[in-house]
Amino acid sequence: MFTLLLLHSDAAMLRDLSKSLCLDGCRVIAAASGQDALALLSHYRIDLVWAGGAPRDMPMLTLVHRLQEAGGNLPVFLSAGPTPPEDIADTLRGHIASFLTWRCAREDAAGARDDTRDDAGDDENASAPRPHEMNGTASSGCREQRAHAVARWANAIVPLIDAPSDPKTLARWSRCIFVSPGALRNWCRTASISPRRSLVFARLLRAVVLNEHGDRRLENLLDVVDRRTLTGLLEFAGFEGPAQFPSDPEAFLGRQNLIRDADALRELRRSLDERREQRSAVMAMRDAHLPSA
Repeated sequence: MFTLLLLHSDAAMLRDLSKSLCLDGCRVIAAASGQDALALLSHYRIDLVWAGGAPRDMPMLTLVHRLQEAGGNLPVFLSAGPTPPEDIADTLRGHIASFLTWRCAREDAAGARDDTRDDAGDDENASAPRPHEMNGTASSGCREQRAHAVARWANAIVPLIDAPSDPKTLARWSRCIFVSPGALRNWCRTASISPRRSLVFARLLRAVVLNEHGDRRLENLLDVVDRRTLTGLLEFAGFEGPAQFPSDPEAFLGRQNLIRDADALRELRRSLDERREQRSAVMAMRDAHLPSA
């Protein structure tokens, strides 16, 4: 799990940031002073430090040097000036995404080097466990982070089906799921999926599900003014025109070209199944409370 050390003398700021980032699956550790931060560093494996303003017990430059000495060139992100907690959280998510991408690439490269050495060894050495097999593969942590990212991505896509209108912008999408646009962009990027492709995919998936019985006009579902715009949108997704656009969600998932990542599509299907189950449960409860004829 990614571990973030937050340093700030304002307890309310630490509390707000901790709540926001813990929801993203990070382990967040808070410190109110430089000495507290150094003490925590000796007890936890810290991946990134955020320091908001100079601590009261030591100069910031001194603290940065001591943190990096103790943490082995530990990345330290400094925030200058008063900044809303939600903006800081969005920025930190970007730093976390970049750090995880770098760490996963490094671990996969190390695993590949180990495999190459083992393949070149003799039969006796080939039977010995590889270093990254003794406690799971070197990239197991990377895969866990990836699985978490694509699950969060899918859980942000499916709620748009029930949006009151077509979410044509990232801002409207973010309002539907109650997160900031910056956080939404980082969710997509952490899952290695383009935010633009994700938005078009979500809009088309919404149109497919709402039009499963073919009784609504596609132009209205997608809030598109002219046929040319509609055709361009569908071609971007891999369909030659409205006549090719499927009315079945599974057919849409299999034929569209926007999202081809197998993990992402698997998580999306899981999220769609959960939505169907929830709607079925609500309908069953409603029917149970209706007066009998």
